[in-house]
Amino acid sequence: MLNIPPCAEIIKGTVFNTFCSCQIVKTGFLHYPVVETSLVDSYPKVLGGLRDAQKLFDEMSERNVVCFTALVSGYLRAGDVECGLPVFDEMVERDVLAWNAGGFCKGNKLNQVMVICVLSACGHASMLQLGKWIHGYVYRHGLVVDSFLSNVLVDM
Repeated sequence: MLNIPPCAEIIKGTVFNTFCSCQIVKTGFLHYPVVETSLVDSYPKVLGGLRDAQKLFDEMSERNVVCFTALVSGYLRAGDVECGLPVFDEMVERDVLAWNAGGFCKGNKLNQVMVICVLSACGHASMLQLGKWIHGYVYRHGLVVDSFLSNVLVDM
């Protein structure tokens, strides 16, 4: 088995992402939401890719909870809570009605993966009020509380 140093893996991933992006543009598949979301998910996994992921995300005409989760989790994997949480805030509109009625979302409802990502970030950034709101959202909307979600709540 070939042992590739971590820096070579990063370069290999960057080249692969660049190749895939070029092929997607050449074949005309760039503006398909599934393809855009896959790119937003893959860009942060290579060196310097968060900037590209954010740029693509900003240019997307149709965003869903999967795309938001891909970008937020990319920021959080990189340890950039300050950039990840505003993306979450863009997805979820929490005005007075939302706080009192259980949270209105701009066409997107939080899923378990997004909840776990953001609660983890809330714990690292000491954002207890936001974490409490999300915890309440979980119960109001009947999301499954499994061991992953329980652990992130305890950690927060």
